[in-house]
Amino acid sequence: MNNRPRVYFTCHPNDFNSYFDEICEQIHRTHDCIIYYTGDMSAPYEAEDWGNDLEQMNLFVIPVTLSLLQGGNRALDTDLPFAMEHHIPVLPLMMEHGLDDLFGKKFGKFQYLSPGQKDETAISYEEKLESYLGDVLLGDELRKRVQAAFDAYIFLSYRKKDRKYANELMHLIHKNPLCRDIAIWYDEFLVPGEDFNENIAEALEKSTLFTLLVTPNLLEDQNYVMRIEYPEAKKAGKEILPVEMVQTDSVQMAAKYLGIPLSVKGQDNEEFRERFLEGLKNIAIRKDDSDQIHNFLIGLAYLNGIDVEKDNERALELITGAAEAEIPEAMEKLASMYENAEGVGRNYSEEIKWRERLLVWAEKEYPENDRKREKYLNNLAYAYSSNGKYRKSLPLYERVYEIRKEALGEDAKLTQKTLKNLAVIYGKLGEYQKDLELEKQIYLNWKEKYGPEHPDTLEVLGNISYLYGALGKYQKSLELDRIVYVRYKKIYGEDHQDTLLAQNNLGVAYAKTGDNSKAAEVLEKVYEKRKLVCGEDHPDTLVTLNSLAVTVGALGNTQKELEMEQELYERRSKLLGEEHPNTLTTLANLAMTYGELGEHKKEAELEEKLYESRKKVLGDNHPDTLLTLNNLATSYGAMGDFHKSSEMLEKVYEARKLKLGEEHPSTLVTLGNLAYAYGKIGDLRKEAELEQAVYEAMRRTMGDDNPKTKTALKNLAYTYEELGDYKKAIELRVRL
Repeated sequence: MNNRPRVYFTCHPNDFNSYFDEICEQIHRTHDCIIYYTGDMSAPYEAEDWGNDLEQMNLFVIPVTLSLLQGGNRALDTDLPFAMEHHIPVLPLMMEHGLDDLFGKKFGKFQYLSPGQKDETAISYEEKLESYLGDVLLGDELRKRVQAAFDAYIFLSYRKKDRKYANELMHLIHKNPLCRDIAIWYDEFLVPGEDFNENIAEALEKSTLFTLLVTPNLLEDQNYVMRIEYPEAKKAGKEILPVEMVQTDSVQMAAKYLGIPLSVKGQDNEEFRERFLEGLKNIAIRKDDSDQIHNFLIGLAYLNGIDVEKDNERALELITGAAEAEIPEAMEKLASMYENAEGVGRNYSEEIKWRERLLVWAEKEYPENDRKREKYLNNLAYAYSSNGKYRKSLPLYERVYEIRKEALGEDAKLTQKTLKNLAVIYGKLGEYQKDLELEKQIYLNWKEKYGPEHPDTLEVLGNISYLYGALGKYQKSLELDRIVYVRYKKIYGEDHQDTLLAQNNLGVAYAKTGDNSKAAEVLEKVYEKRKLVCGEDHPDTLVTLNSLAVTVGALGNTQKELEMEQELYERRSKLLGEEHPNTLTTLANLAMTYGELGEHKKEAELEEKLYESRKKVLGDNHPDTLLTLNNLATSYGAMGDFHKSSEMLEKVYEARKLKLGEEHPSTLVTLGNLAYAYGKIGDLRKEAELEQAVYEAMRRTMGDDNPKTKTALKNLAYTYEELGDYKKAIELRVRL
């Protein structure tokens, strides 16, 4: 009998021929499952009960491309929301580079897998895919355990066109607590190519009760139920229970289904319950719920729709009960369910809670350096890091590294993977020097193992270059970026996406060393190539346009910079939406460029728009929102409206004082700007009072000899001169 996991493949219509065969092959390499799809990915679903079919799927797989993310397709607009609403796991496969921001906008916090991943020191794509599929699709051995856990099987016979009523009837059966552990076999997912009649015969033999779903559709001549299923059940001597879900002519039923018992009304719950239990009187119906491993297996049955209708609520209840009883495979499954949104809403806090409990269990079961602990340490470390809890993940990865180094050796692939994870965590924590040391160690290992021109070696060398830049060593970063670019060009050619990324990084590196002419030359070439290779609206193309605009501005061509930023803003608004962080950053740059050109009215107009967007997206007191309000105040000051400017600066000052403290540098900068605005209004006493406060705070936090403290003292002295208090002004200048 077929009972394999069910995977649904959906994509942008243009992507089907490119990716379907490749992805199916990758999935089938490790998992025996059935992959469903529709022949026309652009057509809306025609069948009235299409949702019933999709709800039975165990996994949705979606190849991600720019075409998909730009919307207006069934995969993104219908299939993805359906899977999320019904808590069916979704596996996005990133088939193109540079789409992270747009992916985040459309998919939210989903994790994707990338077939194009090259860095072998990380877990390979193939391993990640196998691990993920192992989490959400049950293997053959576990499925057999699940099926063996049922008390009995019922054969449900119905016409395909009555599937909606079949779902209702299954729910009616399992609503009775005594029938929880009774499986229902039905032919909804027989696979083309398999022997249909043989599967039916096997299911009938295994079943205790033959339940016939009665509607007028059963009266149509020569239907499969009438020709095959009902006669086979009679021949096998099975107990037959007809259940009428829609009023049907009983005389015709008796004529066409010889020897059929009287139907019970599906809507009459009490009569149905009595007749149903009578049909099962010869089997033992489980009443003892103390066997938590059994409960876990039945929970998996309801979660995956194995010989029962899928019931996420019941599955969660059973699996949680087994997990609370410290059944390790139940705890593991529950953590996976919360991580992958399988049968429940995605909940990373719950995932972490269960992975923490698993580690506590493992620490009681296994000695400290036993490799059996390693899995639980590594899984919890990964869960922490995936949720931004880098400080908590670091000591766990360090423990995993030590265990693997001792057991496998320092150069073993698995040990190197852990070293890579450690490097990533140090980078996320801003500890670039430590990250750099580990990346160098990985690079030397990979250089010796694969050679200096292997793509994986170059990937690590690119990371090292980035870290030198983050540490302010721009010349060293430039040298490495040159090497990476030349080697990628040799391997892939000039127009490959990886070569263009390396060339883009080289252009940015030139800019950081101050060679803006060379930077502009390189970035111009990358921009033109990316437009041809990726398209004008591709995020990678827009990243290069942004870098080029900044470089052109640094060369003094502010008007050209403005034109580029306007184009970039329009394209990002269209691609990402007006409130996406990248779009808002572009708007901020555009406003600043208008200010540099002296167009302060236009600058203020854009900053007003930016301020409203950031308030909506980030909140009133977010640092970026306050920075925007501060810049807006400066724009009004540049236009001479210091009353408006001072009102805004007061608001920024109070918020920063509350959020950052009175003596934080950003708070003091705002207070200094506010003092200046009061001076321009003509309130010199207020200006002096605020400047005095700035000066005293800077003395306390930075010392008398700090240049910023001296500037604050100079400003205060000048204000006293303006007030005509020359004695005080001289005293301050002598001190200065």
